[in-house]
Amino acid sequence: QNQSQQLPVDLEPEFEGTIQNISSPTGREAILTCSVKNLGRYKVGWLRASDQTVLALQGRVVTHNSRISVVHEDFRTWRLRIRQLRESDRGCYMCQINASPMKKQIGCIDVQVRCVPSAHANIRAQHA
Repeated sequence: QNQSQQLPVDLEPEFEGTIQNISSPTGREAILTCSVKNLGRYKVGWLRASDQTVLALQGRVVTHNSRISVVHEDFRTWRLRIRQLRESDRGCYMCQINASPMKKQIGCIDVQVRCVPSAHANIRAQHA
């Protein structure tokens, strides 16, 4: 009558698929999606990859940037949402699971700066 064999084994959390890199113009929003299975008691965090700044832990945003939010659905899908994109938002972001060893996945945002043609360029073009 050994019941220890019936205890559920703690499954290791794993990423499902990869984070899609995205490209978006300034002023729009960018959403990076991280999918995790078997999360269990572990937590998901979002960090800026370049300087390891923690942006969010689980559903809580810890950065003082009001343009950043986290949406999580069904405990599997964690989305980092950055509104009103700026050039400074360009770069890679890390979705991290605090397992041991730590697991991470990286997705990058390319911010396209909209060029506003200057009046001088138009004048030069007309005289060419």
